Amino acid sequence: MFTQRYVLGVAPVLCAAALLEGCPPPNALHSVTIFVEPEGAGEVFLAPDQAQYRAGSEVTLEAVPAEGYEFSLWDRQQQDGDMLPDVPDIPDLPIKFNTAAPVTTIVLYDDEVVTAVFRHAENGPVQITTPATLPEAYPGQDYRVDFAAEGGVPPYEWSLVPGVGAPPAGLSITSGGSLRGTPATEGVFTFAVRATDSIGQSAERSVSLAVVPEPEGEPFEGEPDQNVVGDGGFEGGPQTAYWAQLSSVFEYVVCDVGRCGTVDGLGPRTGLGWLYLGGNPDGGEESGSASQRVVMPRAGQATLQFYLAAPRAEKPFILRVLMGRNILFELNEAAAAEYDAYKLVSLDVSAFADGGSHTLVFLYYSPAQAAALSPVFIDDVCLVAGPGCEPAPEPEGESVEGEI
Repeated sequence: MFTQRYVLGVAPVLCAAALLEGCPPPNALHSVTIFVEPEGAGEVFLAPDQAQYRAGSEVTLEAVPAEGYEFSLWDRQQQDGDMLPDVPDIPDLPIKFNTAAPVTTIVLYDDEVVTAVFRHAENGPVQITTPATLPEAYPGQDYRVDFAAEGGVPPYEWSLVPGVGAPPAGLSITSGGSLRGTPATEGVFTFAVRATDSIGQSAERSVSLAVVPEPEGEPFEGEPDQNVVGDGGFEGGPQTAYWAQLSSVFEYVVCDVGRCGTVDGLGPRTGLGWLYLGGNPDGGEESGSASQRVVMPRAGQATLQFYLAAPRAEKPFILRVLMGRNILFELNEAAAAEYDAYKLVSLDVSAFADGGSHTLVFLYYSPAQAAALSPVFIDDVCLVAGPGCEPAPEPEGESVEGEI
């Protein structure tokens, strides 16, 4: 709490001394002492800001809240023998003081002590806005993601929720909400974070982070103006030499019908192989990814295309397509009905057409829900300079276009 003491200047006297019983003596000078509660919650400004005021003078008080606070009320302390504007034995005295208004006027007939009371602004409950699926990481490479929240009374203090999983070894969370470090091992890690605001309100969120393997060998580089994705049709099957695979449930995510079967009669779009994510028949939590390093064409325009199907959406899921850590495309259960059969997705990736090596990633996550299945199929992946690949010969699908 802080105190400001003001002795205020000359203003008209509303009652004549010696004529009205109880009035202050002529030329009496009075002061105002201001408190703010809680400390640091705001400021109070007086007008006019003069050194002294005569009895009967009017002073305007303005309460200005600090960030995260709002004005609540004025608390005016009466002193012995003071004469407030609403004293009934002083007829026709103007009543100007309003305890509920942030700007009010006080009429001085004695020294005054006034407290401006502030309260935390009503911003709703604390909510963590960071998506439940974090951008993927790579073993031995520096990683950082910053969590975000809204509501409550900032700032927020971040921490892990004890007993609800843990991030991969090498990563830790700071009180400011940064998850950073260098992950040591591959895998899919699920853990929970907590955001606590300045008055103790908190929110929690379970998040998933996949540490995906770096594709081995040299990046695949196609001929100029041709597909730079190796085995874009996944015909190499589970032993494909081009795709690095990771799954929290299965040994592989690149499938053929003999090993993986179909869902409602749907399997690969063309050929024998395809990318099958989200196939846990028990409905347990599942994460999976397929990634490949490619040498992007050096061109003014480049396009990534693939065919996508989501034959069922019985529980929540999220699919992300990334170039490095840049999200190009997302699909969740709310939009899955649009992809009940294979549909062409076409994405403008011209921003990456720099002639350099980049990692293309298909990343999937679904929480546990008993006996529920939300599979996602991907086939016929193509990345070329220009507006797109040659039309595929197999069943035509509708297309969806986008850009980053």
